[in-house]
Amino acid sequence: MLTIDSIQVINPGSIGQPRDGDPRASYTIIDNNTILLKRIKYPVEKVIEKYEQLKIPDPYYKFLKQLLLTGKMS
Repeated sequence: MLTIDSIQVINPGSIGQPRDGDPRASYTIIDNNTILLKRIKYPVEKVIEKYEQLKIPDPYYKFLKQLLLTGKMS
């Protein structure tokens, strides 16, 4: 969460492109001015299998696989 000129900006991330070290999917719930950031597991291995079927060339495939498994870019 980030505040810019008194406006709160919320970016919970996305499925498949984590960058914070947590490979789970993330989402936000806003209810009565309460902000909840949530995480949930999803079938990462199935996504990796789909990437394999697409025959994404290295080093892109290795990068995406590492990102999905670890939630980190390196």
